[in-house]
Amino acid sequence: MIFNSVTAYSYKLSLKAPITLAGHRCAYREGVLLAAQMENGSVCWGEAAPLPGFSEESPGRVAEEARSVALHLKHSHAVSETALPQGVSPSVYFAYQHILQSLSAREEGLPLRRYLNPEASDRVPLCVLIDGVGERSRIQFRRAFQRGYTTLKLKVGRSLLKEEAAFVCELLREGGPEISLRLDANRTWTREEALQFCQAVPVELIAFLEEPVREFQDLPFIQERTGVACAVDETLQALSRHVVCPGSGKSRGEAEQLRSVVEQARFLVWKPSLCLPISMLGIQSGVPVILSAAYETGVGTAAILAYAAAFSGSRWAAGVDTYTRLSSDILETPLPLNMPEIDLVACEGMGISVNPSRLKVLWHV
Repeated sequence: MIFNSVTAYSYKLSLKAPITLAGHRCAYREGVLLAAQMENGSVCWGEAAPLPGFSEESPGRVAEEARSVALHLKHSHAVSETALPQGVSPSVYFAYQHILQSLSAREEGLPLRRYLNPEASDRVPLCVLIDGVGERSRIQFRRAFQRGYTTLKLKVGRSLLKEEAAFVCELLREGGPEISLRLDANRTWTREEALQFCQAVPVELIAFLEEPVREFQDLPFIQERTGVACAVDETLQALSRHVVCPGSGKSRGEAEQLRSVVEQARFLVWKPSLCLPISMLGIQSGVPVILSAAYETGVGTAAILAYAAAFSGSRWAAGVDTYTRLSSDILETPLPLNMPEIDLVACEGMGISVNPSRLKVLWHV
């Protein structure tokens, strides 16, 4: 038996300001925390937090699915994610994967990142998110630059194309060669608009352009025609959905199209709450993996940072700045993510202590 018991809790945290996600306006973040108690009394936590507009599963469905998985695992003798049943949604898979990997790491006396990769870095650079519009974006950029951030991610596709291209050029001039500027269009543009944008900016100075086009099939064309390095995020998530619920015929053909596009991208942006592990997607790609968050609490964010240290190293900054958009956390002591780099050893010394008063019990098995 792996666990003595598993308890599910729900949480609902307000955001500092409402955000719009794929047409859904959100003023708060909600999800499910799982606490697995071991025979020695220790507890491993995991977070299942589907994101409105991106995840197919709802928090209610997550709670039910997590209970079924808990009953399955309680009677399993395998202490690894291979014990998880097939067809589990990404957010639930992430929660239990984190729990099972943390358990294995504890048994070996290792921090999670070192269990996953013996050469994992102790420090992870962080990418700051610039998601404002107009002058607010300019203010966000200058504040981040003054605080020492060198990797910045700018949301594009939110205003006039020419104005955004001019703004990108302005930021590159102001930041100079010290900054690494990532752009994210969230599949906003047509093929023609993406071409026009790339022709108006120095693409060789852009770290990567994430999901530039509405039709994912057009991404390799944009990359080849303009020379910009493209990253996949939503396309990776779409492929993950096919793995969760494999189909036949037309569905299988789309999965192969998605896999082909993913394999041609130069960067993979992996959000564990929204996408199954890349190793499960059946892709052949040796390009960098960028770990990215989706407004998780400190429990999920801490796991993402461990994955970043293990899989991205100290070269590629982790995109966990969405954590700073929460007005509060379920942790007793929030993660120190208001700096360009995080020391994971120092974080381990602080410990991950969950405040139960901010949670509501859903079930216990």
